[in-house]
Amino acid sequence: MIEELAKEERYEYLDVAKGIGIVLVIIGHIVFGNNYKMFGAKTISNLIYSFHMPLFFLISGMCIKSTKTFNKSSLKKMTYSYIVPYVIWTIIYIVIFYLIYLIGDNNTTFGINSYKVYHAVTLCGLAPLWFLLALFVAEIMVLWIKSILDKGNKINYRKVRNYRVIRNVAICILIVIVSIICSYFFNKASINNLFLKNMLWGTLRIFPTILFVLVGYILKEHIHKLLRLKLFFRLILITCLSGIQIFLCLKWNESIDVQLFQLGNPLLYFVKAINGSLVVLLLSQVIHSKLLVYIGKKTKELMILHYPPFFYTLIISCLLDKMFSPNIIGLLIIFVVTISCCLFIDWLMCRFRFWDVMMGKNYRGNM
Repeated sequence: MIEELAKEERYEYLDVAKGIGIVLVIIGHIVFGNNYKMFGAKTISNLIYSFHMPLFFLISGMCIKSTKTFNKSSLKKMTYSYIVPYVIWTIIYIVIFYLIYLIGDNNTTFGINSYKVYHAVTLCGLAPLWFLLALFVAEIMVLWIKSILDKGNKINYRKVRNYRVIRNVAICILIVIVSIICSYFFNKASINNLFLKNMLWGTLRIFPTILFVLVGYILKEHIHKLLRLKLFFRLILITCLSGIQIFLCLKWNESIDVQLFQLGNPLLYFVKAINGSLVVLLLSQVIHSKLLVYIGKKTKELMILHYPPFFYTLIISCLLDKMFSPNIIGLLIIFVVTISCCLFIDWLMCRFRFWDVMMGKNYRGNM
């Protein structure tokens, strides 16, 4: 008996949202850590980091089909999409870093004690490759939670109004509480062993990533329904949520790094992360840009190729620093050059079949 899976509509605005998200990621990495000493760089960086990675996890949750289940077939597909490129690009990153170290200092040794190797072999992952590993684990956990939710949906709970809403909110609150407790003890803990520390923050980071994927899955139908609102009301909603986001980020101008499990005030972070993600999703519904759609479909490629050991950003930053005072124009130049280099490399390599494997695309398993 052949089971026919229901086809769910593809929403173009999600590609636009991913396009906006990867633009923010690249700009965030340009200004992060005084890489580009522009006035207001820290505030811009903190604003972007408050929600840019949660946005991708939330979109991932929105893309989980209601018919999708965790089984051998889905595990194979997720392994191909996330783990294969993670392993391949981790090796490439390490090899390039190794060559750079040799060129920079002939006395440099690259042993197992290397900071970057520890990142690679633990759940922490080399930035930005950690995203692939985190998304793999988060999607598996959400599919498991989804199977429990689906069983609950078959039960008739007439005595309890809005049972599903209460249940979903309770699960999300539980994950938030666990994340806050983990963040508190991680910040208080004194761990000198780098390997153990990497393993710990890579493990604890699972909880907030699960939360964002789960929130995306739970809210997807409600967010899709906002498309039916008149443009005027959507613009008002975008303005209000944007104002809240800016106020929160200026009032509590915290340095956030999800990869390293540095959440600042965890409860406030979750509010900013979800609110900021909703701003981008709503904005994506009113923006119609083929360029952003194209960039959004190349998110994985841009995520991998824009970061060291590919030094477009660093080289252009150094040149502009010497030529001009760092400002918004210089920032845009660095961004355009960086994204152009990444897209050119992808265009050049797309003609080779192994490129799809390296990017975890075009899976041919029996789904």
